[in-house]
Amino acid sequence: MSQDIEIHESADLEGATIVIGIPGVGFSSPIATSYLINAKEMKRVGHVVSGDFPPVASVHEFEPQHPMRIYQKDSLIAVIMEFAPQGELVRPLGVHLLKWASEGGAKRIIVFDTMSPSDLQTFMKERATYSVGATHSDRVALDTAGMEMIEEGMITGLAGVLLVEGASLGTPVISILPEANPMFPDVRAAVILLEESAKLSGELKVDLTELEESAKEVEGTVKDQVAQTSKLLEARMGAEASSGGPIPQPAPSTMYG
Repeated sequence: MSQDIEIHESADLEGATIVIGIPGVGFSSPIATSYLINAKEMKRVGHVVSGDFPPVASVHEFEPQHPMRIYQKDSLIAVIMEFAPQGELVRPLGVHLLKWASEGGAKRIIVFDTMSPSDLQTFMKERATYSVGATHSDRVALDTAGMEMIEEGMITGLAGVLLVEGASLGTPVISILPEANPMFPDVRAAVILLEESAKLSGELKVDLTELEESAKEVEGTVKDQVAQTSKLLEARMGAEASSGGPIPQPAPSTMYG
């Protein structure tokens, strides 16, 4: 691992709020970050590169772009990531981002992240959303906003590095973590991320009408698919019961192992 991380940007970090969207469960964080960028009409002002990043180009509106990009509008900066850093890259990247924000005079980092549901049955009725603050002032801000904080637990990956190193350095970092469905792109969790972050800073408030509609559309599609699957299973069980045994299945033409 070379860890030759470079941040190329022309952003003004002094007093800025930096949002970092980290791909995770449900891919909700990049969805929320992308929506924020478009809703605020933010300008692309830079990117992050490393020899340890995946060798890919993200294509948006016909244009190849770096998979980790920086956008700005006034005192709001958004860092969107279209890959999840792994292994030995995670800590150096987190430390590099913290140093960049701190030396530039940023006010605070807000991390968009997600977590797997602790109980699927409860999740289907009402999902939980948690938060963590690196510094005392962060925790006061979360308490004032009425956001539920994690008292005991573990945050992994880049969000974990940003939080623990932020706590060590006294750099303000807040992570927001709604539960998200791991089976499909969870737009509902993206809505929650933007709703919760707006409680911390008015500059993060955006019209969520379009994202709400997308969330309802995805949820409707998933509900229909679940219903169709249930009907197929019921039909198959009925056929097996009437025949007195399982229905023979054709051998697959291709095997994966």
